[in-house]
Amino acid sequence: MMKGLEFDMVFVPQLQSVFVSFEADIEDDFYDKKRREIFTAITRARQTLTLSYHGSFPSELASLEPFVETPFI
Repeated sequence: MMKGLEFDMVFVPQLQSVFVSFEADIEDDFYDKKRREIFTAITRARQTLTLSYHGSFPSELASLEPFVETPFI
């Protein structure tokens, strides 16, 4: 795991696919782990953070939605 890295720009594509699992019985740990991974990614951005998703914003990240700017409608 890389620690302490920061970048001027971070791009996280296909955000809606992060929480998709092919397992029928998904543990809460799965969602917790994915949320930690997204948190790690978004906290690496120094100036610009771009999150892309298709369809609706993932409900697992609903607490971030008020801070998401949607320039393309």
